[in-house]
Amino acid sequence: MKAFLQSLSLIFAAEVGDKSQLLVLAMATKYPIVPLISGIISSIIVSQLIATSIGFLLGEAIPLNLINFLAGLLFIVIGIKTLLMQDDCLENDADSTCPANPFWKVFTLYTLGEFGDKTQITCIILASQNGSFIGTFLGAVLAMILANLISLDLGRFVSTQLSTKTIRIIAAVMYISFGIFSLLELIRH
Repeated sequence: MKAFLQSLSLIFAAEVGDKSQLLVLAMATKYPIVPLISGIISSIIVSQLIATSIGFLLGEAIPLNLINFLAGLLFIVIGIKTLLMQDDCLENDADSTCPANPFWKVFTLYTLGEFGDKTQITCIILASQNGSFIGTFLGAVLAMILANLISLDLGRFVSTQLSTKTIRIIAAVMYISFGIFSLLELIRH
């Protein structure tokens, strides 16, 4: 129970205002609710399972600089593409003119954004220190879901208040910012 509560509290605190939570805020204005929630939850489970496994089995964080570099570049490319995207691809309807399944877009973006993130590294450290795989994993997953549901609600509200063009520009700026932030994190380390 101690590992669960420690993981829940530390990971929730680390996730508030984190880039992956801000990514959810941006995606909430862009994707339909069902693929959005299922993509985020699936990604959280996979990324925290990986982090917990790494921490539990290896007992130390593995440097993920290459993944962070690629994720940073991907976010910048997505931001630029979002600026150039037609408004009909930003609608909440699953429009056939959008190139890919929204679930896989959300899952991929969130998973890449989470690799090497402070919440994942926190999970690795906790799993390596407390020796409780299940407690650490369940606490981390619950913390991530709770923190990101807050962002999701905020993002859905914003989408009813702003025009599609404004949402597209904000989302593009956020994606580009995530990319730059990821690349700057690599330079600082």
